[in-house]
This record gives sequence, structure tokens and C-alpha cells, in this order.
Amino acid sequence: MPEVANLLFQYNDDVVTKSYPSLAQRMNDDPHIKKFVQESPVNQDGMVMLDIGCGYGQFAYHLALSNPKSEIIGCDLSESFLEMAKMEGARLANLRFALMNMFNMTELPDKSLDFMFATYAIHVKHQNDLTTLFRHFAAKLKKGGSFRFILNTVKAKDGVALPDEIEQDRGIPITLHKTSKTPFNLVDFCCTEEEITQALNNAGFKCLMVEGLDTSEKMNGDFKLRNDVLLVELIVDAIRQ
Repeated sequence: MPEVANLLFQYNDDVVTKSYPSLAQRMNDDPHIKKFVQESPVNQDGMVMLDIGCGYGQFAYHLALSNPKSEIIGCDLSESFLEMAKMEGARLANLRFALMNMFNMTELPDKSLDFMFATYAIHVKHQNDLTTLFRHFAAKLKKGGSFRFILNTVKAKDGVALPDEIEQDRGIPITLHKTSKTPFNLVDFCCTEEEITQALNNAGFKCLMVEGLDTSEKMNGDFKLRNDVLLVELIVDAIRQ
């Protein structure tokens, strides 16, 4: 596997921690995300489920409550997030949290997971790195295991072509959090529905669904967005073949 440093976006724990509460609240109130969470497994026995980039653990907590006879694991790169998540998660015996990098999840045995879940946690430097990341995920899932995730990307407003500088390197530092002096990129790479599907297929998944939703208008309240692109939320379902 390539070195993690070659794949990860620049991670600043302080910036992310300060900006996360407003994002977390939006995620809790967002009807698309509520639907996404509600369609996750319920009342499953003996399953092992992983919430990648769990943040404060709100979705991992939901999975644990909905599946009391399954083991739920939340992982994140932020110690600050995990401290808060562990305080809440201590109430549930089937929920635990771990400091873990999604590119190198050596703590988890191969073929040990039944379900993987990620909300806005798939961050790479370039969309070409997705196949490498998805192969690592596939190795951790059992055959037939499910992978569901949401990520942000962009589309051209004219529907024809992305701006040249975005198309050239697929890097899109398009947002600035209004409450932070340090830029915080909401979107770190650009990919299409077709590219997501291809990356999943190349990694050993079968892509069942990729749904794109324009979220530019609702995000403008919290973020300053570029005016030449649309912010798009991709909701993806896949299974391990």
C-alpha cells in the first residue's frame, strides 16, 4: 500500500475540531443523512460494523442502539473527537471507539467486518487514490459485506466542464469555514459517479447505487463556496464480492 502521507489530505485536528460542531448539527438535521442512517442495518445479530471517521460518534451510537446484539466500532484520526465519543459510548456495552487511520486499519483482521459506514470521511488527495483505499476496505469486509458512504464533490454549474484548475489535478479547495481563520476544505477531491463506480468495481465491490444531490444552497449558510461549481453530495451503496 502507498504511504498514507501520499493519500491523505492535510489533516489539522484543531481546525477540524473547531469546525465540526456546526457540521455535526447540520448532519443530524439533514433529511438526506437521516434517511441514509435509517436505511442502515437494524436488529442484526452477531454482526461487526465499522463507522469510519466517526467524529463524536453520533452515528455509531445510533447503530449500536439499533443493533444491540452486534458489535459496533467507531474509528477516527482525532483524539479530541474520540474522547467525547467514548464518554457517550460508555453507556453501551456493544460500542467501542478506536484511534485508527482508515488507510491502515491493521487493528482489524481481514474479512472481519459485515458492514462499513462513512459520512463525509472519505478524504484523499486525488480521486485516483480511491481504488487503493477501497481495496483496503474490501480486505476488511467479509464476502457479501456492505459498504455505505456519503462524500462531497463538485460539478460544473454549466453542466459541461469543470474549471481547468480543478479538472487538471482534481484538487478542489473551494470552501472556507466562516468561524475559522484557517481555511478548512469541505471537499478535497473531485470525482464523478462513474469514477466512484469504477473505483469500487476495481477494488472488489459491486456498486449498487450512486445518487447525486446538489447541496450548494443549504451549505452556503456555513461556508463560502466558489461560484463556478455546484457542491454535490454522493450517496453510495456497495457490497463486497
